Amino acid sequence: MKQQDRQIGYRPDVDGIRAFAVLAVFLFHLDFAFIPGGFVGVDVFYVISGYVILRSVVPDLKAGQFSLMSFYDRRVRRIYPALILAVLLSIVVGYFIATPKEFESLGGSAAASLLSGSNIYFNDRLGYFAAAAKTIPLLHTWSLGVEFQFYLLVPLLLLVVVRLFGNNGRAILIALLALVGLSFLANLVTIYLLLDSKLAFYMPMTRFWEIGLGGLIAFWDGRFRVGRGLSLFLTWLAIAGLVASVILIDQTVAFPGVIALLPVLASAILVMLLPGEGSFYHRLVTSGPALFFGRISYSLYLFHWPMIVFPSLYLGRELALPEKALIFVAATVLSYVSWKFVETPIRRARQGRKRQIALSTMGGGVLLLCLICLQVIMSSGLPARLNPEARQIYNQLINPKPSRSEVIDCEPVSGLHGIRKASISSCLYSGKGTKAHVEFVLWGDSHAGMLWHQMRLHMDEVAMSGILAVMPDCAPLLDVYTSKLKNRAECSQLGQYLQQIVKERGVPVVVLATRWGNYSSSLRAPGDGALPKTLYDDDDGGAPIPFLKALSRTVEYFTGLGARVVLVGPVPEIDFNVPEMLIRSVNLGFPLPKASRAEFDARQRQTMAALQRFSANRSVTLVYPHRHLCDEDQCRTVAGQTPLYIDDDHLSEQGVKLILPEILAAIRAAGNSDK
Repeated sequence: MKQQDRQIGYRPDVDGIRAFAVLAVFLFHLDFAFIPGGFVGVDVFYVISGYVILRSVVPDLKAGQFSLMSFYDRRVRRIYPALILAVLLSIVVGYFIATPKEFESLGGSAAASLLSGSNIYFNDRLGYFAAAAKTIPLLHTWSLGVEFQFYLLVPLLLLVVVRLFGNNGRAILIALLALVGLSFLANLVTIYLLLDSKLAFYMPMTRFWEIGLGGLIAFWDGRFRVGRGLSLFLTWLAIAGLVASVILIDQTVAFPGVIALLPVLASAILVMLLPGEGSFYHRLVTSGPALFFGRISYSLYLFHWPMIVFPSLYLGRELALPEKALIFVAATVLSYVSWKFVETPIRRARQGRKRQIALSTMGGGVLLLCLICLQVIMSSGLPARLNPEARQIYNQLINPKPSRSEVIDCEPVSGLHGIRKASISSCLYSGKGTKAHVEFVLWGDSHAGMLWHQMRLHMDEVAMSGILAVMPDCAPLLDVYTSKLKNRAECSQLGQYLQQIVKERGVPVVVLATRWGNYSSSLRAPGDGALPKTLYDDDDGGAPIPFLKALSRTVEYFTGLGARVVLVGPVPEIDFNVPEMLIRSVNLGFPLPKASRAEFDARQRQTMAALQRFSANRSVTLVYPHRHLCDEDQCRTVAGQTPLYIDDDHLSEQGVKLILPEILAAIRAAGNSDK
């Protein structure tokens, strides 16, 4: 009887696993190099959550005693007290530290968090591993969105299943197995077929399998019978799996994907097996420190990230080790206070007047905070908070200007009618006094588009005419495709059409400009955190093709038609949003961070090696923007108090002016080379 009670009652060892999960996430967010995969702590939490929650739901469903409203009531009283407090503190501190754009974003993410939809909110805006993530205080609430969506949908689904097929347990098991299987399949399809790691990371259907697996363990809770030797072996195997997860998995992998099985299955084994009394593992996970951090794990998860983000924003630099230690202690103390004096009393207010007061207080808090968030959003982040100097920079930056890929006052290019307008910006522009002959084609992504507006002004001065062809996520490389399915056909069609244009019109110059590192580098993009894109060969049945081979084939095709090719090299990518950092540095009074030349060299090593292969080719001209922006140690991001970038990788008007004369000179020289 005691053994049975031990199996279905409180399990202190699960709190010990929670402690591991939250500390892994915390140390990862503190940028300790020894734990590059600490973010998998969230996956550990998911398994535990599915187990703990469905451990009470499944027996009630089988007994016909499950109440959906009672379940939601318990979940709200568990989740919202600390969440409301974390959101409130973030808004208060953000008022003093965030720039208007960041504060407006904070208002949106706070409202999304309170409405349990921050995972969907961030999926449309930001990758979890982007450098910009370090400026988003509530980014970590994406995981709560997934979890709450599971709580909202799955118990309701199981209740419907029981009503339709009876409460003998078999229908519940089949439903859980189907959920886990379909969700894991969605994860694999999204990662490996759609090649959209951000969607797979944030979306509920690609994550439900992790929580559902914990639910399957709950379904069989207390019925796992393994020998002591096998139990010991599996326990240490699972521990090794968790340790390997946080050490070997890092931000360069497509996650969750198949690799998520390592932390998820390891966590499932530890939850499934009851640790032997007196064993080393049992003593470890039920020790005082493990139980302490396990009990405050939810609070610590909520508070730790804002307490890392805001000091980093205020200081304008990476945190030093003593500062990290201070944040760790302060977050732990705040989490304990929240758990002891806010969360626990509300969670225990299960009935009567105390429960009504708790629910009313939480409802009023959510409503009030949502109204505050709405005001912050409608006021564009309350720019009046800034000091006069910072506000002047802000006002200059918000003046309406053409977007980097917008096309103005030019003829649509005939022949592109089959391509969706939303996927391409294209036009033919003829400078004043120019002849009808097209002198160049500029092909690329938004890095080509950012050149066009300033280029048009000079085209008037020198009587040039050219065609712009810009498509997002479309490499200016012939007969290849990349990870994006949404514009694969259009990208191929655009390449074929440009071949036709150059051939039939005898265009003498083809300019290729793009974010080359996205196709050549093995490193994530420093600003938005995007994973490298694999190139696939349309001429070889979709086999992977090296970047150099794809570039060489493209250059050879156009030069074979008699055209000259101008290759515009990579623009330095910055690991922070330059205008936002400039405003914040002026407002808070700290030096603007430096952009490392070494990081540029590392990211663009393969790009530079490929471009150098064309240095002796007389039909190819190389233009290197970084030579105008970087010295041996760092790359410029501002000129005085004018940003040279509009974000982390696209040059501003002032930045384009620094590199454009060389590009125009290269186009003119290439066009005149045969005359």
